[in-house]
Amino acid sequence: MHILFIEDEEELNKLATEELTLMGHSVHSVTRIEDAKAYFEQNAEKIDLIIADHRLPDGHGIDFVIEAKKAHPKLKVSIVSGCLVDRNIQSLEQAGIPYFAKPLLYSSVLRELTKPKPGAPIVVKETEEPVEVEEEVIEPPAPPAKKSFFSSLLGKKNNE
Repeated sequence: MHILFIEDEEELNKLATEELTLMGHSVHSVTRIEDAKAYFEQNAEKIDLIIADHRLPDGHGIDFVIEAKKAHPKLKVSIVSGCLVDRNIQSLEQAGIPYFAKPLLYSSVLRELTKPKPGAPIVVKETEEPVEVEEEVIEPPAPPAKKSFFSSLLGKKNNE
């Protein structure tokens, strides 16, 4: 899956991009709507999913994803934010756009957005060449010595 990821918090952008990439997705990350628009205009046909923060330095992610969805109705879009207010949620619900609260693991966003809808046909994309998948066991990293980004968001210290 090719994902356009828009997040202005540098560390969160890096962590989420890494998480999505480790899951096997191609991720183009930007920190501003201006950059997202430029990339989207050039690559709209190859983008499968847009995940955007709401509050960005040069605008609102909700406005961007609503416009992108109008232009490309089959495109999957989502908002991930810790700052949504009732009117934002209402706009998203009216547009049929899923939203998630920070902090979270982006794998949960993908699970929600890629699960088949009840009664929907399952579409399998064929590849030109067979793809061989090797099963790999990845050991979790040792806990960092300092407080991690997600721990600071949750207000917890490591090893609690």
